Amino acid sequence: VLTIISLVAAILLAYTNMNTRDIIKARAEEAVQESMKELIPDADSFEEMNLEENSVLDRMSSAKSGEDTIGYVSQITKAGYGGPIEVLVAVDKDLNILGISVGGSEFKETAGLGSHVKEPEFRQQFVGLSAPLKFERGLFGKGKNEPGEVDGLSGATVSSLAVFNAVDGAHNEMAKLLK
Repeated sequence: VLTIISLVAAILLAYTNMNTRDIIKARAEEAVQESMKELIPDADSFEEMNLEENSVLDRMSSAKSGEDTIGYVSQITKAGYGGPIEVLVAVDKDLNILGISVGGSEFKETAGLGSHVKEPEFRQQFVGLSAPLKFERGLFGKGKNEPGEVDGLSGATVSSLAVFNAVDGAHNEMAKLLK
């Protein structure tokens, strides 16, 4: 009897997974599109760009206003303390960072610590920067930064370093691709 119940439950779970997989994927794509629009609000559309097989980026799009390219947005995933962290990095045509978005469907950083990488105050410190970027451990909000310097979150070094490495890696890869 227990075997039959387990078999029926497994079949029902598989059926549910098959029927909701496309819906979940579509909603995740909608969330990415909304985040890209927030990062580059002047863009009318985003055109997916082809990446090389060994690219560190998950995806890259050019932001268009009419026929003109006004910037680029890339997505990269890095391992944080609680799992994968997806980071969107938006740059202008001169590769100055316009903004970043942090999260993803599997974001599970520690509430009250690592989850602060999603906060506007942390993300805002990347705006206007370009290479080379520098990371300072645990100094967020403690003082004046040198040019290109990003402060990590005290008590959440792994999470903030993962976001920093994602932004730095995405920025470097975009610079290579756009030369």
